[in-house]
Amino acid sequence: MKKLIIGAAVATIAAGAFAAACSEVKDCAAWDVKFNLKTLTPKKTNCGKDACGESLGSVYYLDSVSRKIEGYMWACEYDCAESDEYYITLWDKKNKKAVVAYSAEETQTVPVPADDLLVYGKKATKVAGTFVFEGLMDDVGDEAFNITAAGINGKFQKGDKCYIKSLSGYAAGKVKLYVPTAKTPKGSKGTLCEDPEPVDPCEDVLLRAATFCDACCWETWCDDTYDYGETLVPAAGTWSMKYNKKVSKGTKSMSQLIPSYAL
Repeated sequence: MKKLIIGAAVATIAAGAFAAACSEVKDCAAWDVKFNLKTLTPKKTNCGKDACGESLGSVYYLDSVSRKIEGYMWACEYDCAESDEYYITLWDKKNKKAVVAYSAEETQTVPVPADDLLVYGKKATKVAGTFVFEGLMDDVGDEAFNITAAGINGKFQKGDKCYIKSLSGYAAGKVKLYVPTAKTPKGSKGTLCEDPEPVDPCEDVLLRAATFCDACCWETWCDDTYDYGETLVPAAGTWSMKYNKKVSKGTKSMSQLIPSYAL
């Protein structure tokens, strides 16, 4: 299990407590986390026909899109003074896609240095913090989420169980490009004496993009010099975290709380 870095938070996790959202311990803390990001997505364009009238096929270029990414951060055996790390899982509800993957065996953890989390104001009633979600992976093991998020005017709960109640602000960095997968067309069903016709699988998406200097001489995306092989693209927007009392009771496992496509 790869450990990942974050700039600030208040959470800790008991070693070996993988599958449950704190179902076997009393001191659980969980937060809803949401990101509203402007980023990039593939858009299809046809390349026309050659001199003989044969199709030159199609390619995909990049264009802007809004993505909502949400999920949970949670901690077991939570203790503000000894906060160390927490679990995290995120997903894209619209596209039904895991962004930061969750599994009972390979739950991703994030170390938490609490020094970057500041309480301020005349009566010490507000919270500010900067979070660096770095190197978080998706369900195929690719780096998928590399975002820095900062917030001020957050609220916190004082007392024996001191924790962040809410915090929000702005976020920027890179996320893995979401490429919709085309469905393979269905072949004929066949008959008793005739086998179904074979079906060729859909071709891979041909993605094109130009760097800043390459774009000075750009003419068309159908030029294969613009083949794009990267997976992370720029993203910027807003984010929030909010304490979830119901999930923090720890009566359900995380696999019961998150969508099946995010498992």
